[in-house]
Amino acid sequence: MSVAHNQLHDLINKLSDKEVKKVYDYVKSITIESVEPTKEEIEAIKESKEDYKKGEYYTFEEVFEEEE
Repeated sequence: MSVAHNQLHDLINKLSDKEVKKVYDYVKSITIESVEPTKEEIEAIKESKEDYKKGEYYTFEEVFEEEE
């Protein structure tokens, strides 16, 4: 391991479990590979934006409203 890896390892060992969880979540978030949308997904996004501009959408309440 490099010096930086060893130093980071030593620092992490000094953290509480709660702090380690925060560090883990952060490191995981910056190491996830991004995925480019497909042509079909890009087209669907464009269509959705056009529908939204025309007022053709459902609100959260409409979608998740409980039926009586």
